Parts: sequence; structure tokens; C-alpha cells
Amino acid sequence: MGNVSKQGLVRATPESIYQYVAEVAHAPEYITAFTHVLSGPEPAGPPAIGQRYRVQASFLGQQVVLGLRIAQLEPERMVELALEGNPSGHLRIHLTPQDGGEATKVEASLDTPAFNSAMLNMVIGGVLEDALHRLNRTLRDEPE
Repeated sequence: MGNVSKQGLVRATPESIYQYVAEVAHAPEYITAFTHVLSGPEPAGPPAIGQRYRVQASFLGQQVVLGLRIAQLEPERMVELALEGNPSGHLRIHLTPQDGGEATKVEASLDTPAFNSAMLNMVIGGVLEDALHRLNRTLRDEPE
């Protein structure tokens, strides 16, 4: 099984980041491998463990349809999505308050049996780094 993990500082509160990433419909906005959400839970509602989505994704130049299931939610601390399909695995986003809660250390990690860690880092490492930059650009708290 392979694992890749990237971390960075996002200038937003853990609460605002958690609310954004727990809403799976936002995934294509910050994870470039997910091109768009095809379907979500019926009826729609607030994020909940067990909700399933179908997303179109691009891996190694191939377009694939994956299932995403909310596997775990810890408000203001962690969101875990189970990837169902090929590749399968678990995407976890851990949140740790910084600067008195005004910023957040975000660690994005992916575990998958489809690749060893070295290959996974080459294939997905840049996607996770880009996701952290996109989260920062989208969510950073601007001074008023």
C-alpha cells in the first residue's frame, strides 16, 4: 500500500476549512484530479458519514468515475473520504489550529493499494500540494 502526505498553512479557521472540505461538492474546486461531481446523496442535506457521491476524475491521463463516500467526520479536525473504484483508497484532511485559531495547518494524505509510496508521491504528490494552495487562495481570511 502506498501513502503520500502533504501539509501547509491555510490562513483560515479550522471551522471554515472543515465546512468547505466536508461538502464533497467542493472537491473539484481544490483537488484537480476530480474534474466534477456527477451525483450526490438523495435527499441532499448536510455532510454525514456514509453519504455517497460519484465523481469524474483524471488519473494518469485516464478519465475514470469513482465513488466517494464520507467515511469519517470530526468537526473542525478531520474529513476522511473513501475512494471506491480504481484507484481505491482513503483521502484524509487533518486540521490543526495555528496562530490562536486564525490559521490552520492542513495535512492532506492519500492511502491506496494501487501504487507504492514512491510512485504515489510522483503521481499524486503535486495534486495534494496544489490542493493546499487552492484551499489557501479560496478560504484565507482577509483582514477587514
